[in-house]
Amino acid sequence: ENKKLTKKLKHILSVGKRPPKPQSVNICSLLSDVLDKFPHETKEGKRVMFERDFKANAGLMIDKTQITELMNELLQNAIDAAAQCPGDIVIACRTSLYDGKGHHSFRIEVENDGEIPAKILEYVFDPFFTTKDSGSGLGLFDAKVIVIRHGGEIVVKSGNGKTIVRFYLPR
Repeated sequence: ENKKLTKKLKHILSVGKRPPKPQSVNICSLLSDVLDKFPHETKEGKRVMFERDFKANAGLMIDKTQITELMNELLQNAIDAAAQCPGDIVIACRTSLYDGKGHHSFRIEVENDGEIPAKILEYVFDPFFTTKDSGSGLGLFDAKVIVIRHGGEIVVKSGNGKTIVRFYLPR
């Protein structure tokens, strides 16, 4: 456990110091590649299904490695949360264009069953905050750092039995 935490901390520190190395990446291709590599069954034997709703596509100037890490973290968190709910696990991944707050963005969402209690929702991006027995509390912190380093924004909404992590990247 300590080795895992040390490795994660070193990674977090390196992400914080390592600026993104942007290259033009077809975002829907990247998302599809990440989703295709995820297991379709949990260790406990629950089925995992991914719904893709790619309404928009774009070539974004992003660090492919960092955005892949970000998506892996968000998808694993979604699976872990949804695994607590009865039935199969369904994770929705959506893309769309977003024009707001004075800029044009590309929006990516990951949605899963299960709610984050309102009293802890504001802490989910804090370093070392976790509700998992074996969690480090660095995954969503890492995700936020990656998004901010790309000039974007990340938010979490939870209610009505669902949680949505939505992030915006400049286009």
